[in-house]
Amino acid sequence: MSSSVNNSHILITGGTGLFGGALIEKYLTEETGTALYPLVRASTDEEARLRLLRSMCSSPSFSDRLLQHFHERVNVIAGDFIQASLGIPADRYSGLTGLITDILHSGASVDFGLPLDDARLINVHGTENMLKFAQNCSKLNAFIHISTGHVAGKRSGRIMEDELSTEQGFFNSYEQTKAESELLLNEYMEQLPITIHRLTTVIGDHATGHVRQFGFFHNSVRLLSQGIIPFLAGDKNGHLDLIPTEYPVQAVYHLHRKNFKPGSTYHICSGPERSFTLEAFLNETINYFKNIYTNDSLVTP
Repeated sequence: MSSSVNNSHILITGGTGLFGGALIEKYLTEETGTALYPLVRASTDEEARLRLLRSMCSSPSFSDRLLQHFHERVNVIAGDFIQASLGIPADRYSGLTGLITDILHSGASVDFGLPLDDARLINVHGTENMLKFAQNCSKLNAFIHISTGHVAGKRSGRIMEDELSTEQGFFNSYEQTKAESELLLNEYMEQLPITIHRLTTVIGDHATGHVRQFGFFHNSVRLLSQGIIPFLAGDKNGHLDLIPTEYPVQAVYHLHRKNFKPGSTYHICSGPERSFTLEAFLNETINYFKNIYTNDSLVTP
């Protein structure tokens, strides 16, 4: 492992979310000399630390060894990236700009129903605050932004990584504001070592089945299983691109540590050969819950 990796100080957002906690686990597992600085919404550092620790400990893969590494190498910061100076005191902000070598910005609102202005505050303005922080970091090697494949909005067909547009329209405020944040990031590409990673729908850990945070996909399955929604509208031959948490975590880590190319945008997805059609997904889901309810009825008095 190179000395630059051993001397890394990584600021990470979104640590209590669907993806950020898995990234923290990955860096704690793979690297022994890296210090992590998760930015967590809270009133005090201790409250922020407890909030993150509760989230991390809920994962079956967060072992006692990782817990020890957490105590040794994770420096949780109470703050909020939608606020000026990340919501932290000026002296601490200045100290971090002289220390941080890498930024993993995975924090975002993934609420599809959020009003557009509220979504912009988090996903666009928040990203702008992170970029301003990055501009002041004298030792910065990498700014990694976690985005979504849904920035395509209402476009269809083949869309290349560098084809950015917000004119095609979007299905919800999440898609639109993530696309707008990418346009903002591209304005900083020549100034900062930025890479963008577009994930499709992350559903949970393949090995354990653990879901770190429930989103639109999980809630849809729950409502479907309970018979609250009797169907899902769509083309039965259309593909649902679903990925387990481990895959994008490994991809982001590899691209950061083994193949970092500033100015690049990546699509991290399953692809049509490894994804469900809507019809197949519905059949699998219905059969799965049918078996559960049937088996339960056999053992329930």
